[in-house]
Amino acid sequence: MRNLCPFSLYVHAAGSSGVLAPDGAQLATGQVRWYDAPREWSAARVTAFLDAARTQEIDKVEVTIGNGVINYNVTYVDWVGLPMKMESTGSGSDCRPVSCDVPVSQLLTGCPDGLQDGRRCISARTHCLDPRHAAEPYCHKLDDEVQRCARDKPGCAGAAGATTAEAYACSGFFGGSPKWCAALNRGMLDAPDDPDKSHYYQREPHDTYARWVHQRCPGVYAFAYDDYPSNAEESGFHACQGGRELRITFCPAG
Repeated sequence: MRNLCPFSLYVHAAGSSGVLAPDGAQLATGQVRWYDAPREWSAARVTAFLDAARTQEIDKVEVTIGNGVINYNVTYVDWVGLPMKMESTGSGSDCRPVSCDVPVSQLLTGCPDGLQDGRRCISARTHCLDPRHAAEPYCHKLDDEVQRCARDKPGCAGAAGATTAEAYACSGFFGGSPKWCAALNRGMLDAPDDPDKSHYYQREPHDTYARWVHQRCPGVYAFAYDDYPSNAEESGFHACQGGRELRITFCPAG
């Protein structure tokens, strides 16, 4: 792990097989620290905090290691707080980097629709699942499209009565329907299987947060099923066969 941010971070890396040591140690600007991860380490998150007490979570990346494969992605499903980069070394063809290369001082520029909360831009999902925002027009933008999906689209009938918040979160009916969740977030209800990213977010209504994330940091997760369809390569998920090393850089552009 390397910190190129102009401020210190405190890192907590935990998965199913344990916590990496030293846990919670300060990572000062410019500092690099190496960790030994378990060979089998599923559902791991590497989380950066702004304080040693770990009360100010700023951002995270996701990792799963198993059977000689390192699976990794940068995820902004909950919010955007730090630019990050992940690079792997291995024998497979998918040991490719995924990154957000915006300087941290410019990261939140254009955060949409009142979603900025301090040093983070909160996702549509996180914002609208908060009961305090349930009545806001922003959290009902997709209501009519959700019902059109349920009424007119084969396989979407289960969405009847679902909410915009559920569509943003890919929860409820949409938790089992990547196709329709992705289509509603992208404004692609009439072409849900289209892998051409240039068509996404061109039609209203759509998830303005997801659109902003992909404009600022192309190829990272902005909502849970951003990996549909897989040939769009919109999510930045990679699986490094024969993986030996994973390098995580916070604020790669400073």
